[in-house]
Amino acid sequence: FALGITIEDMNLRVWHHSRSLLSVSDPIDFATEINLVISLFSSIAQQTEVDIGWDSTIERKLDGQYVFTIGSKRYTTTKELATYRADAMLGSATRVYKAKDERGHKVAIKDSWRDIDRDHEGSIMKQIL
Repeated sequence: FALGITIEDMNLRVWHHSRSLLSVSDPIDFATEINLVISLFSSIAQQTEVDIGWDSTIERKLDGQYVFTIGSKRYTTTKELATYRADAMLGSATRVYKAKDERGHKVAIKDSWRDIDRDHEGSIMKQIL
């Protein structure tokens, strides 16, 4: 996700981008609507990383690998296996990793952006099978 603010002349716009959409506010004249601008900045400043869309179940390590927390288990990636459209602006950004659990057992982790109203992959597989 990305949250941005642009100013052109006296107009301010708020931009929000995620894997599923790009949205922009109507222009706000920050000279005449200063209370709205103050409220906007105050609201943004009070948000936690999770509130604005950060996934707290994934940590990036200094060596570039990731630690995924899934339920009560933690998995550390050891190798990137696939990055289908991970760099695209829109879409699922699917990435697949080779990883190890806390006991050293090897696993594969598929990480992708899923629209909130879409079923989990496991639910879809049960319906098919």
